[in-house]
Amino acid sequence: MQWDTREHFYYPHSGFIWDLKYENHAEWLGNDSDKTYSSIFTDFRHFYSINGNSNRIIATKFVGRYLIDAENAPSSAFSTYGRQGKEVQRGYAIGDYISSNMVNVEVEYRHKFSATGNDYLDKSAMVLIGGVGKSFGEQLEGNSLDFRDTDLLGVIGVGFRYNILPYERLNIKVDLTYNSDGDTIIYFGFGESI
Repeated sequence: MQWDTREHFYYPHSGFIWDLKYENHAEWLGNDSDKTYSSIFTDFRHFYSINGNSNRIIATKFVGRYLIDAENAPSSAFSTYGRQGKEVQRGYAIGDYISSNMVNVEVEYRHKFSATGNDYLDKSAMVLIGGVGKSFGEQLEGNSLDFRDTDLLGVIGVGFRYNILPYERLNIKVDLTYNSDGDTIIYFGFGESI
């Protein structure tokens, strides 16, 4: 299920998108009865232009995944914090935190430069990044960690955007993040993480 009110795909100034997915590996689909499991994944993003100014945007993202009957699921079905499916939780390497469930909230403040008199600077934007999340539930080793007993996984960072296709609002991005484990990770790419 998807509900999308954004006014633009790549770099919205307002609106939200909510994506909800249910995945089922039931017995009637050919799985052994002791190896059935399912999962629920949600991704909610909201975009707000401060005082209606599209050069100052607050973007938020909430991602969560819950693995049902995790004790029956193979290791490949577990949630990998750092990247779950196509969604990246910035600041963490894939494989550092793997469990049945995960949640993550990220907030960005985007400030696009304008009317500076410099064409290159007017196509640029700076981004402040903050996020927090948890990886909890069944672990690959067989034990289970309650939500309250797991570490809070925090991240802060800064980013730079350069607009390469103004009509499409498509940017080249560089993000520098620092996490609560003391690791620094740099991301390069096209488009946005939120």
